Amino acid sequence: MTKKLTITVSDEVYKGLHRRVGRRRISRFINDLAGERLADRNSPEYWLSATERELSDAYAQQAAYEAGHADKIKEEDEAWLNGLIGDVLRTDPSNEKG
Repeated sequence: MTKKLTITVSDEVYKGLHRRVGRRRISRFINDLAGERLADRNSPEYWLSATERELSDAYAQQAAYEAGHADKIKEEDEAWLNGLIGDVLRTDPSNEKG
C-alpha cells in the first residue's frame, strides 16, 4: 500500500535529486532511503521482506560472531544442558525412593 506525501526541500536538494536520481525516480529513491534508515532489524516483519543480500550479510555477521565467541557459546550450551539434565533427574519418578 502506498501513500501520497508532500514534502518541502531546498532548491539545491530539488535540483540535486533531478540531476542525480532522475525526474521519475525521486519517490522511489526517497522511499528506499527512508526505509533503510527506519528499518527495525530486530522485528520479524523486517526479515520477512529482506533481500537475499540482507539475509546473506546477516548470516555472515552471525557466523563471524559465533566464530569469535565459540568458547563462551560452548560453555553456555554445556551449562544449559547440565541444567536440563538436573531438572529431569529431580522430576523423574523412577528416581524417587519408595
